[in-house]
Amino acid sequence: MPLVITAANGKRRRIYLRWATPFELFQEMPRCESLLRPGVTLATLQQFAQLQSDTEAALEMQRAKRHLMSRVGKRSA
Repeated sequence: MPLVITAANGKRRRIYLRWATPFELFQEMPRCESLLRPGVTLATLQQFAQLQSDTEAALEMQRAKRHLMSRVGKRSA
């Protein structure tokens, strides 16, 4: 959760004291394993998460997003 700082002119800035991926936050939830699909375990997800660094995963996501947006743009033309 961010710390919100309001300047004298009313402009608000959010400062994040802790960075975490959505998966890291999910793991911290109580009984998080009960929310998974049948056959999926937390250990399997942890192994999958370790296959890429956070930076590699973010770059892959951006590539996929660009690819998707290029396909959407062609259909609407």
